[in-house]
Amino acid sequence: MSVVVTNASVELTQLGSLGSPYEFGHRLVVAQDRRGRKPGRGPQVAELVSAEASGGKYVVEYTFSKPDEQSAKGLYVAAAMKPSADGFYNRLFSVTGQWNIADAALAAGPVKACVNSFKVL
Repeated sequence: MSVVVTNASVELTQLGSLGSPYEFGHRLVVAQDRRGRKPGRGPQVAELVSAEASGGKYVVEYTFSKPDEQSAKGLYVAAAMKPSADGFYNRLFSVTGQWNIADAALAAGPVKACVNSFKVL
């Protein structure tokens, strides 16, 4: 699991400012997909599985694989936005959990449950 807190512009006041859940997830995945960008090594591939709004946050699931790794990974991300106390920046909070696709039957459920428990107070 990893948690990242990023400053966002004051114009970005809510998750909807970043687009729909699908648009948010699509941009997240496209930024990591390298098909056709690195000839010779084989592609780094990312594919969106699902994106939805749930409980005041965006939840995105996608797969990711690199040519030099044995197993593809499943990733599950929850993102939420909250204004900062100082009023200069808003904060984008995200938590990401991952598992090897080969272990998805055992690992995906607990990872998703942990990510879904993420709340910004």
